[in-house]
Amino acid sequence: MTAHDELNIRVDALASAVKVADGRLDVDRVTPARALVDRVRGRLRHGTTHTVIALAGPTGAGKSTLFNALAGTDISSTGVRRPTTSSTHAVIWGEGASALLDWLEIERRHQAPDTGPSGDTAELDGLVLLDLPDFDSTERTHQMEVDRLIELVDLLIWVVDPQKYADQSLHEQYLRPLRSHSEVMRFVLNKADTLANPAEVVADYEARLAEDGISNAQVLAVSATSGDGIAAASSLLRSLVAERKAAVARLDADLKSAADELGSGSIDPATGSLRDDDVLTKAERIDLIEGFGRAAGVDSAADVVAAQYLRDGALATGWPASKWVRKIRKTPLRSLPSPAASSMATAEVGVALRDAAEAVAGRLEPGWATAVRDDMRSAQPEVLDGLAKVPLRAADAARDQPGWWSIVAWLQRLAALTAVVGALWLLAMIIGSAFFRIDTDVLTPMINDWLPLPTLLVGVGLLLGLVIALIARVPLNVGAKRRSSRVRKELHEHVASVADTTVVASLDATLADKRELRRLLEVVRGNG
Repeated sequence: MTAHDELNIRVDALASAVKVADGRLDVDRVTPARALVDRVRGRLRHGTTHTVIALAGPTGAGKSTLFNALAGTDISSTGVRRPTTSSTHAVIWGEGASALLDWLEIERRHQAPDTGPSGDTAELDGLVLLDLPDFDSTERTHQMEVDRLIELVDLLIWVVDPQKYADQSLHEQYLRPLRSHSEVMRFVLNKADTLANPAEVVADYEARLAEDGISNAQVLAVSATSGDGIAAASSLLRSLVAERKAAVARLDADLKSAADELGSGSIDPATGSLRDDDVLTKAERIDLIEGFGRAAGVDSAADVVAAQYLRDGALATGWPASKWVRKIRKTPLRSLPSPAASSMATAEVGVALRDAAEAVAGRLEPGWATAVRDDMRSAQPEVLDGLAKVPLRAADAARDQPGWWSIVAWLQRLAALTAVVGALWLLAMIIGSAFFRIDTDVLTPMINDWLPLPTLLVGVGLLLGLVIALIARVPLNVGAKRRSSRVRKELHEHVASVADTTVVASLDATLADKRELRRLLEVVRGNG
């Protein structure tokens, strides 16, 4: 794979990373990366056979004089008037740079002569040398032109003089922000002939560059007016052109810098390792589910189901004579909580979501932390919709009746029938004796010669019903507790499912984007 192909893959990865980061990270971090995608693609469209080198520096450093000396002819005007260079000049060695210069938006173009200060210039074929306006010009348009081209050129040669090499604006506005691009920057100290000991100033300049984060910088001392060092400067240009690496190195530095900016915050400064990307810890997930459970009234719903179980069980297995009392009482299911209609439930859900968001956000850098908080706020309506099904599930569970109730109900009916038969028999005896003077004693069997059978039937029926009802209370109470426990577990499982499908899934999707961004940035850095 060629360097050109690799750069295309990396810039495509940056474009994808920008899409993932958009809306997740601060716009001040995403916008430069998006602009870089266009710049890199634009530069790659013109190939990497040309090397664009710009001379940049402050007013009065002799930049234009050096530019003319390297070009072998007077192209850029020089003089004592400041600023001297009002627009960018370009001198081209070789052919085919017109489209590239159009992309750079440079109008003043000059073809280099066939010979230069060091003889034949064939070795410079493919070089485009730019003379930029002074970066400290009082003209704002000049500063804007410098800043624009600094982002586009392949390599920068910073030209300073003994009075300007320590200038604060040079180091703070340009050199320190560009320290990640040290590979595509060179440094020239002009007017060295005015110094008694140039090596001392060169050493001090190199030390200042090291403080800026530009290590191993080498400063070339020259005098554009006397010609001292011009051959060495020309040789530097020849070596840079011969390597054909400046364009690739610049784009490589740009991509790595963008990746570092988009990925900043992923490293924990305390440990030096990648930050924890767990969606929720086990304890945090339990806290979230418990909060949702309180909002949904899971415990209250389970208690209501138990009460409904006891009521329905008593109606099914209880003493028939007392059933009418239970029927007129309020049905427990009517008191089931409704999370969707409760302001307290809404507040409870909000608190649970906020606590979960803060727990995760505390492990993330600000941009992703904000995204997590937004996800949690937007999840509240869906959570409430899911919790609204808790009363329905509880009601469904309450309608489930065990089989033994039917058996006991038949026994109660049998007991009631026995009592009714006895009562009707007794009524018939009374009517027959009182109105028809029938001798009912003959027609009435006696138990132990003193207890009429109808009376026995009434007593046995009523007593049997009462005993059955009392005995049934024991399994009813046990069953109610079991039903409550089972329903509570099922409702908690439902609440956990709501938490997982709304909150945890949303967090996982957000953090999956974060992990995807990290993977893409590794590709952008050239590690993919």
